[in-house]
Amino acid sequence: MKHIGFFMILCSVAWMSAFAGTRTLAAAVRTAAMHQEDSLGTDAAGGPLAAGADTVVAAGSGAQGRKLNAMDYSMMKRWRPEDEVSFTSGRFLDNTFVSLSGGGYRIFDDDYSSGQNLMLYFGKWLNPYHALRLSAGTGYFFDNFDKYRIKHIDARLSYMFNFSSYIGGYRPSRFCGISGVAGLGYSYLWRRGGYSGHALTAHLGMDFNMHVLKNMDIFVEPLFELMSDGLSVPRVNNWRRYFGSFSGSVGLSWRFDPDGFPDIVPDGRMFVTLSGGIQMQNSAIVRHDIDPGKVAGIDVAAGVGRRYGNSFAMRLTAAYSRNNWMQTLAGDCLATEYIALRLEGMLDVVSLVNGREHNLFCASLLLGPEVGYMVKHDIGGGIVVPSPALKLGVPYVGMTGGVQAKFRISHRVALFIEPRFAVIPYSAPSDDLTSPNANRNYYDGLMNCSAGVEYYL
Repeated sequence: MKHIGFFMILCSVAWMSAFAGTRTLAAAVRTAAMHQEDSLGTDAAGGPLAAGADTVVAAGSGAQGRKLNAMDYSMMKRWRPEDEVSFTSGRFLDNTFVSLSGGGYRIFDDDYSSGQNLMLYFGKWLNPYHALRLSAGTGYFFDNFDKYRIKHIDARLSYMFNFSSYIGGYRPSRFCGISGVAGLGYSYLWRRGGYSGHALTAHLGMDFNMHVLKNMDIFVEPLFELMSDGLSVPRVNNWRRYFGSFSGSVGLSWRFDPDGFPDIVPDGRMFVTLSGGIQMQNSAIVRHDIDPGKVAGIDVAAGVGRRYGNSFAMRLTAAYSRNNWMQTLAGDCLATEYIALRLEGMLDVVSLVNGREHNLFCASLLLGPEVGYMVKHDIGGGIVVPSPALKLGVPYVGMTGGVQAKFRISHRVALFIEPRFAVIPYSAPSDDLTSPNANRNYYDGLMNCSAGVEYYL
């Protein structure tokens, strides 16, 4: 919680600095404009000052004159680039957007599991910097004490501040934009046992937006959220009467632009990939109880993506992997299968440095969310799919990343090697005999290494 508090303090400082900067900039513009008018006015003797004079003297009553540099105004103008086009708004739908996202969240309390949610948004940019957004959604998580599902419906009102437009000017051709997000919300929660309640929420985070197709954006939105304890389960010792959580969501957004709006998408090429390799488990029980080589399994994947400019690409990949975790010293058979969908950003470091797209050798950094379904065999007491075989089957929302080393053999074809990692949260029967909870929160750490081929369409 200390790290969360530190992050929220930093965000608050950034917000205050942004708004303070807006007022400071406006005051500086007015002051510099007055100074410029003075430099083109009259001198002390009533004669006109030369327009090319680089300094003027401002005298106050009884105050000593001070020199002002007329270059201050031009330097200030260079601090923020001019807008690419003027922001226009005629119809109500101009500069509005609708979005759909899915994601996961983790409550900072071991009595509850990770959860998933689905959100629908409607928002409007009031000017290049400020927007308001309404959202509604639903989701669920589990009570680790008795494995009951807790469902909720949510409504939020968010304020968005576009840092990219504030710093770099209003540019519709910008591929990636960064905005701050803050707001309030309401949630209704219910579960078995007759418990239900209302909760107030507050959220703070960032929105990373990428303009990938005409009128369409992809966004990634990490948020910190505080929620009042509206469920009020008597056994939960929550003296603070609120919960903290961290969420991450990925979605698509459709924009309604004004007539004549220059909707510019960066040049790029589509590509497809096919790969296969091995999967390793990176966990304490594997390192201590089993030879890591004995749990290695297969990993196959197929993807489609698009390059934007020289150095950046986005790729959507469907993957299947499994391990051969047949037995531990405790006698558990924990063989696991994963069906996953990944959305990754790919930053080509070589092209970023030399400015060329077609390099013989490329090295890219990969990072993005992973959603999927996981089945663990013979782990005991299923949450979502209970069965006599004691299987555990759960959907999950995790993170994945890695490095891709690529060798281009022709204009269209390249071969690559791709080591990657993935972090997958889930809740399973507890192995802690001192805990009253039936379930416990765990993470699977996956280490995959695959080789494949990339073909440009």
